[in-house]
Amino acid sequence: MKRVEIGSITVDCVTELGSLPVSTALMFANATPELLARGREWLDERFIHPTEDQVYIDFHSFVIRTGGRTILVDTCHGNHKVRRPPVDYANDLNLDYLGNLARMGYRPEEIDIVLCTHLHFDHIGWNTRLENGKWIPTFPNARYLISRKDFEHFEREHRMPGSMEAEAFEDSVLPIVEAGQADLIDTSHVIERDLGHAVWIEGVPGHTPGSVALHAG
Repeated sequence: MKRVEIGSITVDCVTELGSLPVSTALMFANATPELLARGREWLDERFIHPTEDQVYIDFHSFVIRTGGRTILVDTCHGNHKVRRPPVDYANDLNLDYLGNLARMGYRPEEIDIVLCTHLHFDHIGWNTRLENGKWIPTFPNARYLISRKDFEHFEREHRMPGSMEAEAFEDSVLPIVEAGQADLIDTSHVIERDLGHAVWIEGVPGHTPGSVALHAG
């Protein structure tokens, strides 16, 4: 976990899951032994296995404090979720994400905004937590910002037979909508603008149709 201060802006990196070994084929469909060999020339064992076809990836959120707001960017996998292959490694995780958040000085009720940069399962899991058999918002006072393009895309996607994203949409997005905490936004959304200070969102489609990036300055 790291903290960076840029003027009046504070950015904290909060780890959920570190150094997860993942099959190279799962991450890079066109990876070849030659490409892996080249990768090992400039990446050490923190990133790529020295002999096996595996890479290591980390999952984390960013917390941005700016303009009097506390903004949580992406919420990783979540605990107690059920995912289908090939991402079933995420089944029934029991990670101390909220503890890590607390160690950086944040309680769930202090988060003002949760920005979902896109709606893949490993970016939205802590949107909700399981309480008495029901998925409820983890951050009870937050507005969850979701690009309308991504919501509409994944709303259609989760209805398709065999969709890898079906469970994630149902347990990590729909409960937020049902709780009245979701704001479906344009990909050019402005969170706040003041003299010499602004926080805004820019569309960066490609990874998903409605992927967004956050700017603060």
